[in-house]
Amino acid sequence: MKNKLIFSIVLSAALLLTSGCDIMAAELPGTTEVPTQSAIETEESEEAAEEEPEEEIEEETDTRKKISLDKVKLTSALSYENGKIVLKWSKIKNADRYEVYRSETGKDGFEKLASTKKTKYTDKKTKKLKTYSYKVRAVVDESDLVQESFGKFSKTVEKTCRKAPERSAYLGDSVMSGFGIYGVLGSDERSFAERSLRVNGLFYDILPDVINYHPERVYIMIGTNEVVGNPSVTEIKSRIEKYDDVIEGLYKRNRNVEVVVMGIGPTRNCIRITNSTVKRYNKVLKGICKKHPCSRYYDTTKVLKDSEGRLRGDYAASDGIHWSVSAYKAVYADLKKFMKTW
Repeated sequence: MKNKLIFSIVLSAALLLTSGCDIMAAELPGTTEVPTQSAIETEESEEAAEEEPEEEIEEETDTRKKISLDKVKLTSALSYENGKIVLKWSKIKNADRYEVYRSETGKDGFEKLASTKKTKYTDKKTKKLKTYSYKVRAVVDESDLVQESFGKFSKTVEKTCRKAPERSAYLGDSVMSGFGIYGVLGSDERSFAERSLRVNGLFYDILPDVINYHPERVYIMIGTNEVVGNPSVTEIKSRIEKYDDVIEGLYKRNRNVEVVVMGIGPTRNCIRITNSTVKRYNKVLKGICKKHPCSRYYDTTKVLKDSEGRLRGDYAASDGIHWSVSAYKAVYADLKKFMKTW
């Protein structure tokens, strides 16, 4: 038995020497597994890799100058009848250019619309009667000496893309009726003015017919009969209390309506209606306009008054209250210029 064991060991050793390859030692009684040469080299390589420290990478510091920019201030935002929306803003010191952002959903969803070196931008990519929000910021471009920098955004402004009206209505008293009587109005414009009409009568008697006409723009000039006798501000407010309701009624019928509240014109040598009273009345109208975003005040007196603030002689009728044909033409032409922007 002993001889057989010795023979087995000798035979295994012989095979190991003659094969020329790394083989696993035979599992013999009293023996252990012998590692191969390649396994030993792999283990030594892994140990060396673990011991070798990682090389630290230093981050480069940007030593270029960073310029601080002021916040852009929007100075105007105008919507034109042809559909364009024009933005203007203040010039910012050190700015290379300005970025204009626009949103179609309000405060969120802003996307860069344009980059310009000017302090003005015209948005032509608009849809009629759609409302847009805008904001602008100043930018310093990157260079070898300067980092790219951005200023804070301006306040957001909203503007609605307009369109030229297909129907316009003129509401008011006998002074307003002259636009229709003298043939000043265009074919797409209609007069609803009547003699001796007051604001309350306009609301109850005329407004329903105006609403059924479906105007996209409405001009209102009424109040001459309310100011006869030179009433106080309190009395004026009481006499025209339905003026707000007229504007609101038009807006409820058409959310895109443009209401032009025209101040009453100056008078000439008229004791019954002094120009001090005209100023008081028109000041009340301005206050009414501020309460209604769909309305806008138009200063009629600027076209008609002379150097002393009275109705010009060549524009005045014999009573010093009503107007001549040339006066209507002058006001009409100025109204058209006035309404090109909103």
